[in-house]
Amino acid sequence: GMIDEGVLTTATNTWTGMSGNWNVPTRWSLGAVPSGCTHVIINTNVTVTVPEDYSGRAKSITLSNNALLDILTGGIIVTD
Repeated sequence: GMIDEGVLTTATNTWTGMSGNWNVPTRWSLGAVPSGCTHVIINTNVTVTVPEDYSGRAKSITLSNNALLDILTGGIIVTD
């Protein structure tokens, strides 16, 4: 069924490990790909790639320490 994100608690999901694709759950501290109620933090010198034609979500995105977000053709991250 559908989940109403309006009732979910906002969480922080931090990138872990080496550079890689946004949509790999094991790269995130919560063990899941970020959702619309997730504050994303990428705070290490890595490149996180949003794959071609992939549509991701996040409440917010914070990049620091030379972190890069590389969005490939047709990819998008929707922030609330």
